[in-house]
Amino acid sequence: MNDRIQDYNEMVSHSGKFEGEPSITPYLYDSMLHGDGELLATSNTGDSVTYFEITDKEFKNSTLKNIERGVLSNYFLLIENSDGFCTTMYFNTEADAREKGEFFYGAIIDDDDIIISDFNEIPAVIERMNKEQWYPNVWHINERGNTDLLLVNSDTGEYSILKSWV
Repeated sequence: MNDRIQDYNEMVSHSGKFEGEPSITPYLYDSMLHGDGELLATSNTGDSVTYFEITDKEFKNSTLKNIERGVLSNYFLLIENSDGFCTTMYFNTEADAREKGEFFYGAIIDDDDIIISDFNEIPAVIERMNKEQWYPNVWHINERGNTDLLLVNSDTGEYSILKSWV
């Protein structure tokens, strides 16, 4: 396992799936591939949200003691976007992590919602809204998991952020 920790540290140091992330991100991804974590959400575009809890005892009594967590936390969401890039969100409590994970879950599967990851997608959303006479909630979720509820005017193409969650 110590060799894997070194691999995780290297994975985050160059471009790719884990670029710029703390080394716990590839560790969580590897754990997910081996059946660990709790899958909270998937989307039809390939996004996924997986919940992990790692106790202080696990961090202290294993090779994880040498891994970069990013922040001192025990509750994590691993988010893999449709392009295959991963990010980790950190939470103070299990409830906070699950609430955010359930938010993703509800927003992704609800027929009254549409999710975008780039504001440049808004013209396509407006076209679909007008074509189908369908006026969903429009959510913007960036690569760090920050979330915005948008107000989109399908006539003018203008939009504003009604509420944001970080």
